[in-house]
Amino acid sequence: MKTIKGPAVFLAQFVDSKAPFNTLEGMCQWAADLGYKGIQIPTWESFLIDLDLAADSKDYCDTLKGTINSYGLEITELSTHLQGQLVAVNPAYDSMFDAFAPKALHGNPKARTEWAIETVKKAATASKHLGLNAHATFSGALLWHTMHPWPQRPKGLVEMGFEELAKRNPSAYLLYELSDLKIVTGDNSGAMVTIKEGQAMTKADMKYAFYERQQPYEVALKSAFFHLEALVIYNTDKERIKEAIALIDRALVLSPNFNLASLSKQALESRLVVPEETPKD
Repeated sequence: MKTIKGPAVFLAQFVDSKAPFNTLEGMCQWAADLGYKGIQIPTWESFLIDLDLAADSKDYCDTLKGTINSYGLEITELSTHLQGQLVAVNPAYDSMFDAFAPKALHGNPKARTEWAIETVKKAATASKHLGLNAHATFSGALLWHTMHPWPQRPKGLVEMGFEELAKRNPSAYLLYELSDLKIVTGDNSGAMVTIKEGQAMTKADMKYAFYERQQPYEVALKSAFFHLEALVIYNTDKERIKEAIALIDRALVLSPNFNLASLSKQALESRLVVPEETPKD
């Protein structure tokens, strides 16, 4: 009859720059205090294990194992989940998977794959040195995207999509959406560029719909761009707050029903510093 051992915990999800999650000893003590009996070690965290040394030295593995055992814990498995994915990567997601490889290998899929295979082999050898008969890994990531949104999308990917659409089919409406997106993501200088491009393409009869109220409403697209331009000016230089308010006023002249612009104006006016009156003698 086999007896289930445990419980055990995968350390990767708790690693942090702060104690006790930034040292092997700290994490072992933490796990032991919580009643865990085993730990799965992520091999990409060098402060937990030196994988190259573990693959070369049985003595190093004996010392590592002894340190962990001193806390009443056992190593359940070594993990190469991240590196194992790089054994086989779908070309469409190539750049995103680069994040799991050393920087020197970024943009070089062939070298990255060779490194991943070698890393998984090292982990297998290290596992043998540690007396383990199991190894947690992935044998590639060709089909990840068909069942789970992984890897996480890098910053700027959505903006790149909108920019590509704008290049293929220039549109004032698309440039408005792209400008708004750039503001949300903090790219104010980029937003100002696309705002100016959009304004140059905007015609007087163009409308844009807003939905922040219970009842949707339309305003002149020119007004919508004035509003975005005001936000960029204020975000870039808080001293230009009056200039930003003046642009919103232009938007409201064209579209008096522009509720969102009215709310922005109120917010900006509340930030205006009113000079204190000099007391009279």
